[in-house]
Amino acid sequence: SISHGVCESTAFGFAAYSALLSRIGDVHNAYKYGNFALDIMRRMPTREKYCRVSFFLFSGVFLRSNRMHSCLDTVLEAHREGLKAGDVSYATLCAVLYCFIAFRCKKKLALVKQDLIDLGKEAKVYRQES
Repeated sequence: SISHGVCESTAFGFAAYSALLSRIGDVHNAYKYGNFALDIMRRMPTREKYCRVSFFLFSGVFLRSNRMHSCLDTVLEAHREGLKAGDVSYATLCAVLYCFIAFRCKKKLALVKQDLIDLGKEAKVYRQES
């Protein structure tokens, strides 16, 4: 990135670095670098890695520093963006993460169950059942 400029891989790199910082307990800097990664993604004309960046950030970093409820819509959006971009594996991971967060947020179980069924049907279409 220093030699050739900022690209989507730059955002992914900062997201991975943010996840590492979160893992070692530096939540403040993890949040800062995570937001930087999201800012880079928002400025990119393509969103091919949006799903991967979001999964890294929302599966650890932002769950520690944000309210879980505030993560739900973004994770679901990342799932849909991943499907559009053909990143089915990470789109499926975002779907699983969405259901996990929804359950932890004490969303009504009937709604979480319906989300699981709907997202499970999408996963089967893309052969991501495991």
